[in-house]
This record gives sequence, C-alpha cells and structure tokens, in this order.
Amino acid sequence: MEKKENNDLHHLRPDEFDLFEIFKILKSNIKLIAYIVVFTTFMGITYSLNVQSIYRAHVLMVPATSSSGGDQLASIASRFGGLASLAGINMSSTQSSKTTSIAIIKSRSFTTKFIKERALLPIIFSDNWNLEQKVWKDNQEPNNWDAYLAMNGAVSISEDSMTGLISLIVDWDNPRTAAQVANDLVASVNNHLRQQEIKETTKSIKFLQDELSKTSLVSAQTILFNIVEEQTQKIMLANVRDEYAFKVIDPAIAPQDRISPKRKQIVFFSFLLGSVLGSMFVLVRHFYYED
Repeated sequence: MEKKENNDLHHLRPDEFDLFEIFKILKSNIKLIAYIVVFTTFMGITYSLNVQSIYRAHVLMVPATSSSGGDQLASIASRFGGLASLAGINMSSTQSSKTTSIAIIKSRSFTTKFIKERALLPIIFSDNWNLEQKVWKDNQEPNNWDAYLAMNGAVSISEDSMTGLISLIVDWDNPRTAAQVANDLVASVNNHLRQQEIKETTKSIKFLQDELSKTSLVSAQTILFNIVEEQTQKIMLANVRDEYAFKVIDPAIAPQDRISPKRKQIVFFSFLLGSVLGSMFVLVRHFYYED
C-alpha cells in the first residue's frame, strides 16, 4: 500500500513532466480533445448567430458660430452689466454654450421629451410591443425612466480636443433607425435650444422695455435701446437658423456593417477555448485520476 502511495506521489511531481510525454498524452487523446473543440466552437457559432446585431450611426458636427451682433451685444451689456443680468441676457462664452448643448443631449428631460415626440417607445422596447394590435404585451407600458436609461445607453457624444469636432454616435439594432435617431437628435437639440433662446430673449426684451418707460436719462435710454435692438436681431436670427447649436458637417447614414457581434472573433476564441479546455481536461485526467 505504501509503495502504491509513493508511486502516486511520483506521478504528481511536476519536475517529472516533460514536453514529449505531454505531447504523447495529447496525441493519444486527440479524439476527445476534438470533440470538446467541436462542441465549444459550435456553441460559439450558435451564440454569434443568435445574439442581436448592433449597428452604429455617426454624426460629425461643430458648434454653430455666433454672429458678430452677439459680440456687440456682449460689449454693450458688459457696460450695463447689472441690468443685463436682471434682464436674463446670456453673455456666456462659446465654450460654455457648447458644454451646455452637449449636456442637454444626454439630459433626462430632453431625452424623455425626444422619445415621446418621436414615438420611440415601441421601437426601443420592441420585444414588449405587439406590432399587429398596436398594444403593449400584458398591458405593461415601459416607464420614462427605463426609456431614458435605454436611450442613454445607445447614445454617446464626444469632442475632439484637437480639432473641436463633435461626434454623436447612436448604436441600434436596425441600421436605418440608428441613422434616423442620430440625425433627429441633432435636429431636436437645435430646435430645443432655439426655442429656449427665443423664449428667454422675448422675456428680456419685455423687461428692458419696462425699464425704458421708467427712466428719463438719455444715456440709459440709448444703452437700453441698443440692447433691445440686439436682442430683437437675436430672435430674428434664431427664427431663420435651423442649425442653432450644432452645424452638421457629416450627417448619419444607415451603416452597412454591424459593430457587434464580431462573429469571426467569437468563433476563433471558441475554438481556442475548446483547445485549451480539452487539453487541460486530458492532462488532469491522466496525471490525477489514472493510476
């Protein structure tokens, strides 16, 4: 009995293993290894064919440049800063405006509004939507928070610090929908910011006109008239300019190739995994479970 135990211990000593012995063991069990490789490769192929395909649409844009009138307005307003601030006149820099515009695209309120306006709920949650009857399955309509999370996960926006170019990316399971959503997002945020600017500027003009009726100082009236004139021009510009926040350089088109799944890579790694697992199984079985 003691002799057999010593023999087992001898088998377990790693310094007794050599490449030639391992090669012989693997060669003698090549069929078993092949079965494992075929199984894992088949599972990889099955997974790659059944997993949902994702397509990426891309919009390239730059911040829309402000008119020279805006610079003149900032100069005038800076001399009458207190009143301009009370009137709600925006004298922020182009950089801060750009940051605000980018943040709005990813904001919950804008995203929720965009989903409702474009009727995207049945598209985002297509698995829960009965297309024929136009109703939700089990009468369970997704809530706004789930819709926001789904959309937020599909949309990304980034800026190239070297060129100043802004990239808006939408990943979707349908290439045409991906391109449509990407282009619609840019159009919607431009319209949202334009309408917001018109609304705020209109309030500012009303405030300034009220102030005009209260003062008799010619110098103050002159400054107020100039600010009102510039604000009026600002509204006119906003009404005629569609690309208010972002100017599109290259709009999104329906992508031809999917970004995932990478079927060739999945099959290759499945084959590699099967080879490793098969070899390990054969060696472990030989050295630790056979006398």
